[in-house]
Formats: sequence, C-alpha cells, structure tokens
Amino acid sequence: MKKASEASSTTITPVLFTNRRMLNRRTKRHLNGIPYSAYGINDFILKMQSIIQTQSDSTDLVIGDEALRCQWEELCNVLSSVEIKDLISFVSCFRIEANQPSLGDMRQSLVDLIVHTFGCNEGVAWELFGKLLVGLTEWTTTERKNREVVLEEVYSVLSIEPDLDDSQHRLIPPYPFFESRKSFCESLVNQIRATKNHTVFISGNPGSGKTSVISYIQAEHNLFSLRYHTFKPISPEQRFYNTDPGMCTQENLWGTLLTQLRKKMKGHLAEYGVPVSNKLISIDKLRGEVMRLLGILAQVAVRSGERIYVCIDGIDHAARANADVSFLDSLPTPEELPEGVCFIIVGQPIALYQKQYPLWLSTRTDIEKADMPMLNVCDIEQLIIARANQFEGSAADLAKLIFEKTEGNNLSAVFAVEEIRALHTLEEAVAHYQQSGICGNIQQYYDKIWGYMKNDLSKVIHHTIYPESIVACPLLLMNGKVNTRILAQALKYGMSANDWTMVLDRLSPLIVQTDIEGECALFHNDFRVFLMGVIQPYQVRYKEIALALAEYLLQNNEGLLSYTMGIPLLQCADCQKYIPKYFTPEFVINALAEGVSKNRLDEFAHLSYRAACIHRDYEGYRNTYLSVKTLHQHIRYFEDYQRRYVSNDFPEISTIDISEIKSLPVARENLEAFSNVLVR
Repeated sequence: MKKASEASSTTITPVLFTNRRMLNRRTKRHLNGIPYSAYGINDFILKMQSIIQTQSDSTDLVIGDEALRCQWEELCNVLSSVEIKDLISFVSCFRIEANQPSLGDMRQSLVDLIVHTFGCNEGVAWELFGKLLVGLTEWTTTERKNREVVLEEVYSVLSIEPDLDDSQHRLIPPYPFFESRKSFCESLVNQIRATKNHTVFISGNPGSGKTSVISYIQAEHNLFSLRYHTFKPISPEQRFYNTDPGMCTQENLWGTLLTQLRKKMKGHLAEYGVPVSNKLISIDKLRGEVMRLLGILAQVAVRSGERIYVCIDGIDHAARANADVSFLDSLPTPEELPEGVCFIIVGQPIALYQKQYPLWLSTRTDIEKADMPMLNVCDIEQLIIARANQFEGSAADLAKLIFEKTEGNNLSAVFAVEEIRALHTLEEAVAHYQQSGICGNIQQYYDKIWGYMKNDLSKVIHHTIYPESIVACPLLLMNGKVNTRILAQALKYGMSANDWTMVLDRLSPLIVQTDIEGECALFHNDFRVFLMGVIQPYQVRYKEIALALAEYLLQNNEGLLSYTMGIPLLQCADCQKYIPKYFTPEFVINALAEGVSKNRLDEFAHLSYRAACIHRDYEGYRNTYLSVKTLHQHIRYFEDYQRRYVSNDFPEISTIDISEIKSLPVARENLEAFSNVLVR
C-alpha cells in the first residue's frame, strides 16, 4: 500500500472482502501472560480509527480502554517489522466488507451473467468464464498501471481456443517433391491468379498427389488465406489415428474456417464483430459468418490488387462419408462468394462421384479447372534415390522400368519403389517386377495383392465364411493401425498373433510394419478407401468385430488406445447402450492420466448421457453424472492453479509444421505462423 500510494496521488483504501459473518463477540486472549478480553475484529478497527482521528499527528497513541490497548500492542508486536506510522496509516483507512458471496456463489453469478449476455448455455458460459480468468491475471495487476482494458482485449481473451489442434490443415509437402510437380505448381499458381472465376476445381485420380501439390503451393507461395483438409493424412510413423467422418460435416468445415479467420483478424475482432466462440453460433449461421468475414478481408485485399483464396481439399472424402448431411451441400456457388474471394476445391474426378458432388460443379461453365499430371521418368528416379538409395547407381534404368509398369501413376510408382526397398541389386529388382502385380491401374494392383492374402488366409481359417472380412474390418475400425497381439486376444477366430503377422505381411507394401513390435499400419490412405468397398457386403461381421474390439479395449488397459477407441468402437457396433456402463469416473481419471483431450471426453459424456436417457439406464445416468463432475473438477484444478493440460491424443501428422519451412515477413497477420514455430 505504501509503494502504491507513493506512485500515485490517488487515495488508496485497503478493503478486506470476506464471506464470513461479522460477529461482535469478544474473546479471551493473553498479552505477556496477562489475560484480556479482545474485541471482535470489526469493532477493534472502528474503535482504533476513532482514536487515530482524535490523535492524528501522534505515533504514540493514548488508549484509555485497557483491553483495546492490549489488543493494539499485540498487533504492533506481531507486525514489528512495519513502522508504527505506516501501521497507523493503514488502520486509519482499512475497511472490512463481510457477509460477501462465497467464491462459488460469485462464480455462478458471473456465469449466469455470461449466459444472459451471450444467450448461450451454462456449459459454454463456463468456458468463456475460464477465458476471462486468464485475462484477469493481467488486467488486475499493477503492471498495467492505469491502462484501460479495451473491448478488443476482451475479444482476444474470449477467442482463445484451448485444446485445438489444426495441424491437419497446415501440412508440409513431402520429400522428395518431384521437379515436374514444381513446374506444374508454378503454372497452377499462375492459372489461379489469372482467372476471373470465383471457383477453381483441381482434380486427380486417387494417390495422384493433390494434397502434396496444395502443401507445396502454400509453402512456396503462401497463397491460401484459409485451408481445410477433409481428412487427416496417415503415415506409418503416427502412433494414433483419427477418423474421417467428423471432418466431413458442415459444422467442422465452417467452424474450422471461422476459427482460422478469428486468428487472422486478431486485433480487429471487436471492430468486425467476430464471434468469440463457435459454440455461440448455430450451424446454419456459421457459414454466413465465414462468408461475411471473408467479404471484409476481400475488401482490403482488392484495394491492393489481391484476392482471398480459400482451399478446401479432399471433397471426395466427404462424398464417401457415411453422413446423412455432409458439407458438400453447403459449398457456395460462384455467385455466392463475395467479390475478391476465390474457392480452390480439390478432389477426385467428378465422374467418380457424379451423384455426391454438388451438381453445379459439373454443369457450370464459369469454374476454372485443372487436372493433376502423371509422373515422368526423372521423377521416379528421384523417388528411387530418396526411398531406395542402394539403387542410386542404376536408378535411371530402374526408373524407366517402373515408368513402363506404372504408366506414370503417382501412387503406383510409390508402391513400386516400396516393393524393392529390401532388395540390393538391379537384377533382383527386375526379377521381382516380372512377378509383381504392379501396374498403372491402382485398383487392379490392390485386387491382386488382396487376392494373394485371401488365398493364404483360407489356409489359416477353415470354418468361417468370408474370412477376408476378418482382416478388412479391423483395419478400418482401428483406422489403419492394428496390433497383432490385440487382434489375436480380442477376435476369437482361431488366429494367433503369428498368424495375424503372416497374413498382414502378405499385404505388403500396402500394409507395413511400424517400429513397435507386432504393430502394422496402412502405408497410404487410398488403400483404406479400397477396404471400405471390401466390407460393404459384410456389415453384420463389421459390427461383430467392432463390439469384440471395444469390449477388449474397455476391459483391458491398452493405454491411450483404450480411452480413445473403446467408446467409438461401441458406436461402430451400434451398441451405444453400453457406453454409460464404461464411461465412469475411473474411466475419466485414467483417460486424463493418458492425456485424452477434454474435448474428446466432453464428446463421450454427451454420448453417454444420451444413451442413458434413451435406454432409461439409471445406473448409467449415475455413472455419467459422476464422470462429468470428475471431469469438471479436473478442469477447475487446472484453472485455479493456472496449469496447462497437455493432450496426447491428436494424430501426429508431421514432425515439422509448415510455418517452419517458409519465410514470412514480421507482420500482425503472420503472428500465428511465428507462434506455431516457437511453441513446438
């Protein structure tokens, strides 16, 4: 108080707020062994203030009341390190405000006020309240001096996105990136910049490298203001996969774009009325807000002769998704886009998804179109040197052979090189390709390898019809990564872990071994699409295997896998009624210990509550209630102690962020990119 008074001419009044009742009872105390009757704290302060006022210039106060004198002397002894004049000055203006609301009551009243102000539910209000607490740690300190808290600062704090991972929308280009593709990217960028059309459609066959091209363009030209990928690309190095369907919803598309806009418009959030949270807006209005804010950005861009480019990659994944409503129906037609905004839409050819794609994409003439090119011999040579460098001396001849076999198909060439990585001489490679099923038709290649596997599987499983479904279903249900030990223990089809290993080995190079013993993973996402076609006739078996895997994972602790995959597998098995049985406080505690994100647990809580209500499962309802309270207590703990909870269940897309491989000027709009580098 003394320092603050010296630094300011403003009169400072120290006030103690307490939720305790103010009592006037006197208590027995001792001073130097002599008993006296002490006043209640409020009476003591008021009586001392009266004496100080009558003896304003004195530091040796004359106190006629013996009990009051003893109490004052005891206070001075306890605060002996404080000068007496400073203590008198403090007591003279000290005030106690008792009977205040408790901390819990104050929190609830503030949350109720947020509910009224934003028109949101209590769950969203608690989230916003937590964000405001973060801002208060700065706003209420003397470091700000007298600087006013402006509306933009409040918007910025409320717009913080905890637990948000958008790395799947910041993918880096692969290495090596083919020289012919670099030339194609340059011409494609020129085509995009030159066109007056509001929509560009880039199409290519499965595995033709569409996403790689988009990533390269972003890394080299920083062309796209917003970027959305309808899938999370997979690689054998990832230890955890996420599924596609959620990425195909309107809520996810427009919500992600709005989140990206919120980051891009930081510093102008209040000025442009940017919603501080996606949860404050209905799904129907999300799209409208994105379009409105894009229009604002475009006005600025047009004045400098630029346009705003938005890339939506992988619309074929949305076309394949088993969703009643995907975002395809909400894609804006060219005339709906604000002036100065151009949408770059990327996907497989229209002919493959004529019924699922928006009709205007194939019928309109004002859509700029570009097709992915094939690889050339030099590209394949570059790939051989990068992935199988033991053939570096003969890479040119080997590249010609692979080109003849694959006809320049990007994915076929990649698999062709993977097939020979374990070989050593050109003669071995040539002999291998004479027996291999590699060809330019990737579907035919999949069919041939799948046929080899089915033949071997029939020798292992004798009494089960359609044994190939036993392999396809787990690969899809576990999102491309399976452990042979878990498969052997969870699925009762008479296959040991070694049997599973031998069967999956027959699917090489479509399935490859990871660094973990007994674990296999899809090499490329496109093979998962093939498997989706394989299991179509076997939906009963699909649900049977999903339930077996779910029960195994939920009854056996397999670490992060149990707490991320168990409940989704129950959904796949169409057994949602069992979710409340497993979603218990113990499940939540263990999941948090493993690093499962709060968003995922919140999703599980909603599923459990819905299932308990639908099936009138009172014990399940109790489990859900206690689990939610446990989760809430955990969140409050981290908020109160200002600790950061680290989630471990996001897919590890890449060890490198795109922000780390491009050079950007130091500017407000690039702060997010610099942050992505520094916090990794």
